[in-house]
Amino acid sequence: MALSNATQANVTLKYGKCEHSARGIISMGVISWIVLKEDWSFALSCGKKSLEILERYPDSPYEGQTMWNCYGFCLCWNEPLRATRQQLHYAYKSSMRHGDTETAMWVLATYQVTDPYVLGRRLDTTVKKLPQLISHIEEYQRSEPATMVKMLFQLFLILKQDTAKDAQLKGSVFDDEKDL
Repeated sequence: MALSNATQANVTLKYGKCEHSARGIISMGVISWIVLKEDWSFALSCGKKSLEILERYPDSPYEGQTMWNCYGFCLCWNEPLRATRQQLHYAYKSSMRHGDTETAMWVLATYQVTDPYVLGRRLDTTVKKLPQLISHIEEYQRSEPATMVKMLFQLFLILKQDTAKDAQLKGSVFDDEKDL
């Protein structure tokens, strides 16, 4: 995927913008920031540029991926998290509309699990929704996002417990020795 995104970004620089450009630019920004340890401002500028490009190509098949990369990895550190949630919801709908269930399930996990936790919402509210969310993700045969949600589900159950000792990521939902 990294090679594909690098190729998309290179083609954009060489020949000009197309509907694939936005995804390539944001992906290179995120990869450069996380993997290559580039300055954060580079990833942020790639995110903003990707959204500008996306406006020129409405309903691109990569719209959901681009928006998830922009709002799930990049702009969420620069804008109020609550402001990015509407964009993530749109990214989910766009991904589903284009048949990109992989991205849609990752967006859904971010939207329904990670963001509420980061926003400080009550764990009880989130935990009640997780069995249905896991079932929904597994219906689309997306094991990676399902595994991440199971790990967070188990973490939330552990965080809800009163304990005087360290806890392991092990329990009724997820067992790190068995499931990884």
